[in-house]
Amino acid sequence: MINYKNKGAYYLSLMLLVFSFSCNNDDDASGTSELSSCNDDVYITSASGLFSDDFQAYNPFSMPSVNWVSVTEYGSRSFIVKSYQGEQFAEMSSYSSNEENKTWLISQKLDFTTIVDKNMSFELADALQNGNPLKLMYSTNYDGTSCPNNFTWNTLGETQIAQLINNEDNDDFNFEPTGEIDLSEINEEAVIAFLYEGSGNGTVTKIQIDNVIIGQSLAYVPVLTISGENESGQILTANYSPTEDVEGNAITVAYQWYRADDVLGINELPISGETNETYLLTNIDSGKYITAKATVGSIETTTTYAGPIIGVNTPPNAAVSIIGITISGETLTADTSTSTDLEGDALAFTYQWYSADDASGTNEMAITGETSNTYTLSDTDSGKYISVKVIANDGILNSTEATSNYVGISYTKSLFISELSDPENDTRGRFVELYNSSDVDINLTGWKIIRYTNDDTTASLEEHILVGTIAANSTFVIGKISDPTTTTSDFVSIYGFDPDQAADQHSDGTINKVVTAIDSNGDDQILLISPDGSTMDIFGIIGQDGSGTAHEFEDGKAVRKLSITQSNSVWDSSEWDVWNDTGDAGTTNAPQQAPMDFTPGIR
Repeated sequence: MINYKNKGAYYLSLMLLVFSFSCNNDDDASGTSELSSCNDDVYITSASGLFSDDFQAYNPFSMPSVNWVSVTEYGSRSFIVKSYQGEQFAEMSSYSSNEENKTWLISQKLDFTTIVDKNMSFELADALQNGNPLKLMYSTNYDGTSCPNNFTWNTLGETQIAQLINNEDNDDFNFEPTGEIDLSEINEEAVIAFLYEGSGNGTVTKIQIDNVIIGQSLAYVPVLTISGENESGQILTANYSPTEDVEGNAITVAYQWYRADDVLGINELPISGETNETYLLTNIDSGKYITAKATVGSIETTTTYAGPIIGVNTPPNAAVSIIGITISGETLTADTSTSTDLEGDALAFTYQWYSADDASGTNEMAITGETSNTYTLSDTDSGKYISVKVIANDGILNSTEATSNYVGISYTKSLFISELSDPENDTRGRFVELYNSSDVDINLTGWKIIRYTNDDTTASLEEHILVGTIAANSTFVIGKISDPTTTTSDFVSIYGFDPDQAADQHSDGTINKVVTAIDSNGDDQILLISPDGSTMDIFGIIGQDGSGTAHEFEDGKAVRKLSITQSNSVWDSSEWDVWNDTGDAGTTNAPQQAPMDFTPGIR
């Protein structure tokens, strides 16, 4: 697994078994582990590609044995892993040993024929300085099973090491980078080694080594940092380098942002959906610590946590629309689901519903008492346009007021046909009765009755335009009135009172003489049409002559059952009691006589 530490290096733990041994068969190495004889079977393993180690994979005070073999030619000291403030490194010193020490730390065997970037680097800290005991070397013929002094070794990085060592006199763990060390002279398999040569009373400088990288320039070491202000509403940016690999190919980086409780990453969790290079901080992050992880191929690079995040507050953005069926008696709902808050705070809303004359809000008025997220339409809303206004609050600040679009309300279903008549004895006694089942008066302006004659599929040109008002829980009768100059019987003479609206099939353009749709012989279809052109109520099946059917009222009548309180735009014979001369089963074949068999104006 690759782990990126803050010192800016790139590490690969190859978890391979290696050993430490002593060429002179001393008993131990600073009491840390038993040393083996040079004659023991000891093997250096091979590695492919990049070699790197940050020494984090070892237990403190153990010898580094994952990517290395530690070899002591003489003396009792060996390279061991030490720890300081959470960072681990390899350390070697002859201090207080009272003996000469020659100790090797030898890498795995690396195939430099496959390594493209022939460079290496490491970080070096030194203390107790009184000389330079450290050398960096390589060998192309070391077999990994014998003492290294029997093989050919070549020196590397003398200039870089000389510049870093013996420039401090205290144990401050001040690791300094060597920069690039050229390995271009190595063109075959080889091992890289650190050699420490010191003595108890001579050279005893303490050497500390960390972040060893072989086969990659520092320019290509993955580095991930986070920039941006640690404040809600600000954007953090994950900055990854390099952008190209050593061969000049563009690097594709996958990101994931994380949130934790502290700078150590306690309770770290990925932030759902946050897989871009940037992350917008919200109040949800307040008091938390944020980091990003960058993955290139199988290599994951991390960085330190940003935080704690400071919470700020901005006003929310309110948005509202109306959902629901726009018919009297139905309930509309204010949908605020698209409202947003930059900090992610929970929002509370205040509501006010409005009524207007048109979709532009003409004569808009607040509907008294309607301040919840729902509004139940009443008959008074018929033909009106309804909207709702909302204000969002995030617990601190209010949004600006948001207004929904206006929705037109279909006309009331409380107005319906309650009786149709075709008396056998007098066609002048034909009438249409309407009923208003609501508790409010209904203005009939714009309403009309139309007729489909016999089996026609096109409405008759004869339309009856309704005028006036139908009172709450009352009937409205349209009846035929004769011209005053005639003696023909009419509604008044038959039933003894005036209809609510007069109609006459013999139109000559004068008052009380209008072309009407109420004059049906009982085999037609009668429809009640709202001002917006919708069919609100129907008697019969359009395109089917009523003769001999359940919707024939020839020489009879059709009366809406008292259980019916709303209009129905789909014909339903079960809503009606029908009398006729030759109707279908379910109707009563009994011709009706006016006035005794009819009850206009009575529901």
